[in-house]
Amino acid sequence: MSLKSPKTVKSKAAASAGARRVVRKSQTGQFVAHVSPKSTPKKTIARKSAAKSVVTIRFGSVTMQVMEPSKAKVKENVKAGASALARVRSRLLRGGITITPQKDVPLFRADPDVPNRLVRELNGELTYGTFVNGKFKPST
Repeated sequence: MSLKSPKTVKSKAAASAGARRVVRKSQTGQFVAHVSPKSTPKKTIARKSAAKSVVTIRFGSVTMQVMEPSKAKVKENVKAGASALARVRSRLLRGGITITPQKDVPLFRADPDVPNRLVRELNGELTYGTFVNGKFKPST
C-alpha cells in the first residue's frame, strides 16, 4: 500500500480547539488521524461505521479511522504474532542483562547498602560516590 504525503486540514472547530486533522490517502482507502492536544486520555474505543467497513479507534487524544482488515488478514497476523512470541519467549522469561566490562570504561550501579550512593567499577577497582553536576564524585 503506497501512501501519498500527508496533508493537514484544519476546520474552524478544530482550529479553535487547537487540534489538527492529518489525512493520508492510499490505493485501498483513507487513513485519518485526528490529534487534539487539549483532550484528556480516554479508553480505547473501537466502533464500526456502516459505510465501507471503516473502523474508528480512539486512544486518548488520537482518533484513527482505518479500513477494517479481512478475517483472513487478522488470522494471518495473529499467527505471525504468536510465532514471533514463541521465538522470544525464553529471552523474555530470563531476567537481567549481561554487560561485559571493557578497559577504561566505567560501569555504574546502585549501592545496595546506601540508596543515595553509586558504585563505579573501573578496571577492576570499586569506587563509591555520587553524581554532582553530571560528574562522578567519590565519597570521602
